[in-house]
Amino acid sequence: MAVYYERKNPHHFSKQPGGLGLGNFDGLHKGHMRLVGTLTDACKKRNLISWIYTFEHHPSNVLEPEKPVPLIITNEMKIEILQAACVDNIYFGVFDQAFADIEPKSFIRDILVKQFNAKLIVTGFNYFFGKEGKGNTDLLKEEGERYGFDVIVIPPVISKGEVVSSTSVRNLISNGDIPKANEMLGRCYSMTGIVTPGRRLGTDLGLPTANIIPDQRYLLPQRGVYITDTFYKGKKYRSVTNIGIKPTVSDDNPVTIETHLTNFDGIMYDQEIIIEFKRKIREEMRFNEYDQLVEQIKKDIAFALKDDE
Repeated sequence: MAVYYERKNPHHFSKQPGGLGLGNFDGLHKGHMRLVGTLTDACKKRNLISWIYTFEHHPSNVLEPEKPVPLIITNEMKIEILQAACVDNIYFGVFDQAFADIEPKSFIRDILVKQFNAKLIVTGFNYFFGKEGKGNTDLLKEEGERYGFDVIVIPPVISKGEVVSSTSVRNLISNGDIPKANEMLGRCYSMTGIVTPGRRLGTDLGLPTANIIPDQRYLLPQRGVYITDTFYKGKKYRSVTNIGIKPTVSDDNPVTIETHLTNFDGIMYDQEIIIEFKRKIREEMRFNEYDQLVEQIKKDIAFALKDDE
């Protein structure tokens, strides 16, 4: 799979006829993956090159930077998931005010048709594009007849009675409802980070943790304690993860992510870990004594290990 960035190659043109999946694809949830699967299947049948056309930065965060939308996944994770889904190419466009001001018909003519030689477009039912969001699936179908491309519109995907959407996934994760968020995603919600040295309090208490500092651009689950699986150097460890301010230590701490890996003995500073969230088991608590904290963490670990049986 090839990955293209408009900022690196602003004049990219494709001579081969292609099928394009259009959208932001934040989260790559079940609805997105239905679109991706439809795109790749249709492209194989029609002998087309499959493209995912998306943006390097979320459009809302460009248009309304004062109200940033926390992202569900990184672009690197998007690439990994889409590669596994057998997409041929990904194109990360630049979304800025100039792009936002492009008329819908100009976007179709100058980008989809002239730049990507589109013969097939696959979008979600709620896809809007162009200046003031005036472009929609009906316009795509009309212009498809003019330029010779077909349009497939993916209807809403329902999960346990609710429409799957990035907004719903964000709300569920923010409220700590990880199982329902995972159901909509079709996989476990995860975070990736580099382990940084902490105060070594966990080590001193006999319960060492791997600490990562949250990236403010990305969504953070509700504060509390979670059953998780942590991946380190390709190996999976059942773990317990605390997201919070460590109130037993101090009220002035920033929000951090601390994970205790079971059956692990080693040092992983400056190494990357991936944390997959399973479910929340309790709120963050303040303890009067460190012994009480240790006892509770041991109960959390035992519960997490039992949950893995």
